[in-house]
Amino acid sequence: MPSAFVFPTNLTQQERVQPLLEQIDIERMTRFMTKFTSFRNRYYKSRYGKEAGDWLFAYVTELCKDVVANPEKNGMSVSVRQVSHAWGQSSIIVHIEAYDRNKQQQQQQPSTTTGDGVTIIGAHLDSVNLYNPYWGRSPGADDDGSGTTTTIEALTLLIQSGYVPPNPLEFHWYSAEEGGLLGSAKIASLYRNSGVL
Repeated sequence: MPSAFVFPTNLTQQERVQPLLEQIDIERMTRFMTKFTSFRNRYYKSRYGKEAGDWLFAYVTELCKDVVANPEKNGMSVSVRQVSHAWGQSSIIVHIEAYDRNKQQQQQQPSTTTGDGVTIIGAHLDSVNLYNPYWGRSPGADDDGSGTTTTIEALTLLIQSGYVPPNPLEFHWYSAEEGGLLGSAKIASLYRNSGVL
């Protein structure tokens, strides 16, 4: 079981973060959000919700394809997967492996964290129209299209920069949050049972 996390008291990564912040692309984010909110809804039990989840998985797979196919060239080890659920809409996970502390050629600075567990950045991909969940329009721009768009942009910048984290880093897009945190609960249970959390 990982040890308790101790939050850092000083900001130590500003030299890495600031250049990335300057590369945030609002037009790219707008294009993504426009497409993501164009589905009739993203209700986790509807065909539209499944289509939206499948589209997001294809988008993330395309975004990561070069680093997935060429880990030696890019210096990153990245995987993309769907977590299937009984209700049809899958959750999505992108895993970025930590750099090997034993390899001298890595240029990363040592981490101030313990090296235990995984850091997760997440959002939920579903939306709901409470009056008509299956057929009603529910673009979900603010719940949680904005969170999905922001995390996609963060992943994009990390992939483009070739960032290799000191500890494993994952991006999660959960299914069925609107149904009662169902997707994230399943993944948390899987991770707890496998010793990740």
